[in-house]
Amino acid sequence: MMSHTKSSFRTITVILCTAALLEASFAFDSSAQEETQALTKVAQRQSKQSSGTAKLNTVFTEHTSAFDAMLYLNRIDEGLDPEGDSPQQLSGRVYSRLANQEGRVLIRFPNIYNEEAYQGFKTFYRVIPTWGSGSTTSTEENIGNCIACHIPPDLTDGKLHNLLIPQEANDKRVDAVETPGLRFVEEEGRSMRNSAFKTVDDAIRLHIETSDLAKAGKLPDADPEFVTMNISESDVPQLAAFLKTLGDVPPENYRDYRITNVRIRQDPLGESTYDN
Repeated sequence: MMSHTKSSFRTITVILCTAALLEASFAFDSSAQEETQALTKVAQRQSKQSSGTAKLNTVFTEHTSAFDAMLYLNRIDEGLDPEGDSPQQLSGRVYSRLANQEGRVLIRFPNIYNEEAYQGFKTFYRVIPTWGSGSTTSTEENIGNCIACHIPPDLTDGKLHNLLIPQEANDKRVDAVETPGLRFVEEEGRSMRNSAFKTVDDAIRLHIETSDLAKAGKLPDADPEFVTMNISESDVPQLAAFLKTLGDVPPENYRDYRITNVRIRQDPLGESTYDN
C-alpha cells in the first residue's frame, strides 16, 4: 500500500515538474516574441524618421518653422509615405484629419500662426474638390493643388514645369522651370529660383495666370497640375501668409512654438481663441 502511494506521489511530481517546465518554456517564448515585436516597431519608426516621413501617430520633422509646429500640434502628416504614396493621397489624409479636428474644435496653433496663414495652408494642400455634390474644379475655389509640385516636406519635386516667366517689364514667355523649394523664401529675398519676382505675391499671381492659360488651352505643353488649380486674387494674401510661416527658427523658438505659446482655434475668423 505504501509502495503504491510512493509511486503515485512520484507520478504526480513528474507531471507537475513537466507542467512547470512547459509553462516556463511558453513564458520564455512569449517574452522573446514580445521583445522581437517591440524591436521591430522601433526599427520601423526609425526607418520612417530617417526618411523624413511622418504618419499621424509618428510626427517627425527636421525643420523648425511655425508651419512644422502646426503640423506637430495637430498630428498631421509631414510628407509622403515612401511606399507608393501620392500628393493626392496626402491631401486626402490631411483634410480628413482637419475635418475631425475642426469638428471637435481641436485645431491648435503656435501663437505666431494666424487664421490667414491657416486658410492659405488649406488652399496650398487642396488637390481636388472637397465639398458640394457634383462640384468641379471650374466651380469650386481655393484649390491650390500646390503640393502636386511643391511636395512636402521640402516643398519641391525637383522636376521641370512649363509656366510663364517674366523676362523684362511686361514681357513673359513660357519656359521650363525646376520647382523651387519654398523653405526660407522670405529670408532669402526671392520667390522663384531665378529671382524673377520681387514679392511672393507676384509669384503667386504668375501661377494664377499660368493656370488660366493652361485651362484655356493656350499654354504649350501645359502641365495637368495647372489645369486642376483654381485660385484667384482673393487667395493671394492667404497663400502669401502661409509661405511666410515656412522659415526655420532656432530650436528654443521652435520649442516655444510647440509647447509654451499655443492656442486652440475656436472659429473661422480666429476671434475666439484662448491660450492653452
